[in-house]
Amino acid sequence: MTRFFRLLAPVVFLAVFTIFSQAQNAATSELHVTVKDPKGAVVTNATVAARDEGKAFERSTTANSDGDYHLIALPPGVYAVTVEAPSFAKVEVKGVTVTVGQSAELPVALAVSAGQTSITVTSEAALVETARTSTTETVDQRSIDNLPINGRNYIDSQKRIRRL
Repeated sequence: MTRFFRLLAPVVFLAVFTIFSQAQNAATSELHVTVKDPKGAVVTNATVAARDEGKAFERSTTANSDGDYHLIALPPGVYAVTVEAPSFAKVEVKGVTVTVGQSAELPVALAVSAGQTSITVTSEAALVETARTSTTETVDQRSIDNLPINGRNYIDSQKRIRRL
């Protein structure tokens, strides 16, 4: 019987350890960034940083030999992702949302830089109201006084109606 427990104890320990380790990973997410140049080739010497300004949290990474950038164990939130590489313009993509347990993909295309250039991509609401098509205008007293009406006294208009 004790031999059975000696064999069963490591199996139970591994099962419990696996369950707890998966529970800890479920509260984070992962962001996979693919960085390419204007011709479509991967860029292997870039630095990718994700910043959640609401939580003052930032994480950065460099690429592996395939040009893939993985930001792992990110808390769920909305991030601004910045990509910088030598000879390329800096690119910032705002509003990247990652949720619990998600493995999000973000393709980024870099432009060749002649000097120091920064490109910021934002996604904001339109300034034009597209739901209504009405317009309004205020009519002042002078415009009302200059309306072409026969007489200004309503009693006069009532007398004319009675005559008809």
